[in-house]
Amino acid sequence: PAASVADTFQLTVTNTNDSPFFTSTQVTVATEDVSYNYEISVEDADADDPRADLTISAPTLPAWLTLEATGDGAARISGMPGNDQVGTHDVRLRVTDDQQSAIDQAFTITVANVNDAPILTPLDPGPELTEISEDEVGNAGQSVASIVGNSITDIDATPVEGIAIFA
Repeated sequence: PAASVADTFQLTVTNTNDSPFFTSTQVTVATEDVSYNYEISVEDADADDPRADLTISAPTLPAWLTLEATGDGAARISGMPGNDQVGTHDVRLRVTDDQQSAIDQAFTITVANVNDAPILTPLDPGPELTEISEDEVGNAGQSVASIVGNSITDIDATPVEGIAIFA
């Protein structure tokens, strides 16, 4: 015959804190002079309410962006990149739970350039223009450079080399 033994005991399972996590996917592209928005959402599997008691921070955030807590495990980073922000920008977001367990979401935002119109600064005094009569065919007039001089600026990183002036 087989022998057996029976005993009763109590088993206690102790929870270990799991880090919270990001449930949103970062927005990694932006366009100059167009509003950028990334709606951030996070959760914590350990909490009764998976979105309660979480803090979202931004250890690395470009100056043209702001972080705003929107509540209930959510936040937003937003801003308007200008011509000076064309290029790449590193971002590091962090979510921390009430047990100080944290995880980061790191990514790079690439801001695309938009061609900005050149700026013509009025000359003081204005240029002297040579008069040309309607029927005069031998007078070449004046070059655009002699009229506008160095009064045209273009803030783009790679300005166009030609310019057209329309009346």
